[in-house]
Parts: sequence; structure tokens; C-alpha cells
Amino acid sequence: MAIDPYAMLRQIVAKRKLSKKDLAHMTDRDCSSVWHWLAPKGRGRCRPDEISRRVLEAKLGVPSDAWLSKDERQALERAGAKIFTKVESEG
Repeated sequence: MAIDPYAMLRQIVAKRKLSKKDLAHMTDRDCSSVWHWLAPKGRGRCRPDEISRRVLEAKLGVPSDAWLSKDERQALERAGAKIFTKVESEG
């Protein structure tokens, strides 16, 4: 089962008693952006940008690749397979 990064982030924020302001300061983003990351499904929720995802992974342990869509994961797998195949054929 895939990790729900939104739920994971909300749980970590609650457990550590972090405010939206704390999270905004940690990621160098505004509170509005943080609100969208923590919003319930269907309430204007959006995922963090790439840099914020990496910061959340480093500081809170939320895997940055957990935010990727199924299509994005498949595209990365295809690209990785192409690179691996090219390197093998050159070796």
C-alpha cells in the first residue's frame, strides 16, 4: 500500500506539536502554502514543490517521492530503465 504523504505530514505535525508557522519557517514557504499541504482532501489541497518535499524528507522523514503521482513514478521508472540500458550497452 502506498504511503499517503498528506496523512503522514499531518500526523508528524500533530505529534511534534508544530504550527503551520513552524512548518512555513522550516521550509521557507508562506503559511498559505503550508495550509494547502495540510488541508483535507477536496479542500484546496496541493502538494509541496520539489525543494519543500526534500526539506520535509530531511527534517521530518516524509519521503519526497511519496508525493509523486502514479504517472510520474512510471515516467521515472521508464527513464531509469532507458538510462540503465544505455549504460549497459556502452559498458
